[in-house]
Amino acid sequence: MTQLFCKEKVNSSRQVEWDLAKVSAIFLMILVHYFAFCTFGNLDYGIITEYMFILFQCSAPIFMFAMGIGMIYTRHDSPREFVIRGIKLLLLGLIVNTMYFLSNYSAGVPLEYSLLSFLANDILQFAGLTFILVGILKI
Repeated sequence: MTQLFCKEKVNSSRQVEWDLAKVSAIFLMILVHYFAFCTFGNLDYGIITEYMFILFQCSAPIFMFAMGIGMIYTRHDSPREFVIRGIKLLLLGLIVNTMYFLSNYSAGVPLEYSLLSFLANDILQFAGLTFILVGILKI
């Protein structure tokens, strides 16, 4: 009988397909943020816009799934490295939210609405918390 699960790692090289999925998901997330925040809801090309927005909304789950696959095949898989990577992602998300808050507030958006953009959770915070959780669970 052949062995189904091996003790040693089977594939330790880069997963190019999943890297491409992450890159395309990041590109789609940039587009969804552009359409959501920069057009102020004035962009209407009919049914094509609705399909594009639905496609763009699929980018975050695609990114998280590809990130999870990458966590399995990474060479940096110690709990400490996962936690450090998670903290870096959380800090990057905080920096992005701070820049978004400052741009809103300097553009004349009232303070209570600008603070909502600072406190918003996005994919970077979610990915950071995921890395931290996996790092804790690997201990």
